[in-house]
Amino acid sequence: MTASFNYIPHHCVTKADSSTTKLRVVFDGSCQTSNGLSLNNILRVGPTLQEDIYSILTRFRFHKYAMVADIAKMYRQVLVNDEDCRWQCILWRFSPQEPLQTYKLNTVTYGTSCPPYLAVKSLQAAAEAEAPNFPLGSHVTMRDFYVDNLITGSDTIENTIEIKRQVTELLKKSGFVLRKFGANNEEILDDISPPDREEIITVDDFQYIKTLGLKWSPTEDVFTYTYNNMNDASTKAYGACIYAVTHESGEVFSSLLCSKSRVAPLKPTTLSRLELCAALLAAQLLNSVLSLLPVAPKNIVCWSDSTIALCWIAGEPTRWTTFVSNRVIKIHQYCPSIKWRHVPSQLNPADIVSRGATASQLIENDLWLHGPPFLREDIECWPDEITPHPEESVCEIRKTKVALVAIVNDDWISCHKYINNYEKMLKIIAYIIRYVGKLRKADTNHGALNVTEINNAFLAAFITRSIPKGILDDYAAGDADEMNMKLIDITLSLT
Repeated sequence: MTASFNYIPHHCVTKADSSTTKLRVVFDGSCQTSNGLSLNNILRVGPTLQEDIYSILTRFRFHKYAMVADIAKMYRQVLVNDEDCRWQCILWRFSPQEPLQTYKLNTVTYGTSCPPYLAVKSLQAAAEAEAPNFPLGSHVTMRDFYVDNLITGSDTIENTIEIKRQVTELLKKSGFVLRKFGANNEEILDDISPPDREEIITVDDFQYIKTLGLKWSPTEDVFTYTYNNMNDASTKAYGACIYAVTHESGEVFSSLLCSKSRVAPLKPTTLSRLELCAALLAAQLLNSVLSLLPVAPKNIVCWSDSTIALCWIAGEPTRWTTFVSNRVIKIHQYCPSIKWRHVPSQLNPADIVSRGATASQLIENDLWLHGPPFLREDIECWPDEITPHPEESVCEIRKTKVALVAIVNDDWISCHKYINNYEKMLKIIAYIIRYVGKLRKADTNHGALNVTEINNAFLAAFITRSIPKGILDDYAAGDADEMNMKLIDITLSLT
């Protein structure tokens, strides 16, 4: 049987601002073959193994001494099983005069679905295998890598240098080579040769190195961002901000810890629903931050300027429509015991996100950088709490569907031709109930019927209507044997 092969188209791209590889090859694993499928159609992506970039960068900001590096040609260090190499073939020749030849790629290939998972899995497998020899390096490798980028640090220079040593040696044993080192203290890089250091770029007396698509200044230990100055800002957005309030030497400081924004959906929706989405974004962001903080905060308060959203959050989720209910449930999951309070709109820094602002405006905005002034005051000076009014959110109350079923019952009393006297009918029913009670050994009455038995007969006849048709006819006609047999099957509702 002839073996099958798959050929992957490829071309080169240039990246002038790259400090290492300015000419790169790109493989198109999504190109369809003759059967209508591509290699990526049949490959599994694999689960996410590393933390998201936001968590890694946030934790990076807690370190007094910070260090970055990346792995040289990470994908090229991970071999593919020989039997699988035939699925990633290319056609190549070194000059136009040579005939085309088939080459098999022996390592995981950028442009196909699974390399990110395979490369990271190999990296973590190396960390687990070398954990006994490099415990600190193994821990950092498992926690502080985003694909091939190392973003780490510690509270002391000595510990940061030890991290660098252990991670470098650990990875080298598996064929991964660290390079492009950068740090906010030169002592950490003393033994790193210039070729292995990240290139420092200087623009207008500002020095930075590139990492994770950001510009980090090691000397000033700050991140800078590049953005397009558009005439850009959309009012159809919402956001959330988190502020850290600290007490030191009798003074209170509040600072912007992080923020996140979202573009509103294209499908038109109500302002109240967008404000609820902002509350959910705040809850998600808070949950991420709490998982990264080295010390748990003593007091946490969530704020919203929407009384309707606060009403929804305070209410039972099952009361609301599906859209509101799903988001309220998630908010309760992320912030199960955190109090929500109302903040006036003019003091809400998250409104800046929805209105839009330029970078220069944000730098000069004290509300954005430090939050509302009352955060630095005693709780007695906080805005008055506003009790949400349920009627404001009535539009999102889940509608209950009620179905009415009409049942036509035969008037069985009028069907009994032998009973033309109301009192006689009640006595017949009462004697039937007494008889059933004696069969169950639960009735000890004798002689004439009493008032209670007559009342029970009335209830049985007009409320439960459970006496089977034919019983009264048999009794009135005097067919006692037939009646006694039917009485044995009378239902419990008679008593």
